Amino acid sequence: MSSSLDTILSVVATVCGSIAIFLVQDWIRNRRQRRTLIAAVKTEIEANLAVARRLNAGYETVFELSHFENNAYRNGLVAGAMAALSKQSFELLSRAYDMMAMHDKQTLVIQSEWVPRDRGYRERITLIESLLTKISEDTASW
Repeated sequence: MSSSLDTILSVVATVCGSIAIFLVQDWIRNRRQRRTLIAAVKTEIEANLAVARRLNAGYETVFELSHFENNAYRNGLVAGAMAALSKQSFELLSRAYDMMAMHDKQTLVIQSEWVPRDRGYRERITLIESLLTKISEDTASW
């Protein structure tokens, strides 16, 4: 009787230990993935801020307009890494990326016109630059 109880206890302890190891490894993997995604978004924000500053300074002609990058942001949204951000940071980030997506669409329209029109280009770039500046200052708390 004692040996069967020892066997049952050792099987239960082994199963519980295996589950605990799996949960800890999963937690570590998710944490590492979230950190990687957040770091990629931070880098993308800095790159987009540099593009916005260059565009705002007027270094490019209408037919050379740069587009903003949004791959890391989309990957972070899909993976759920943005859930770790505060509500204010997330709203500011999504507003900036919505503005950048609108700018990219407007850039395609401007480039396809026979006579390019401004279409609020300067105001849009100024707003994107100010949003990205606020976000880059806020990224220290991420």
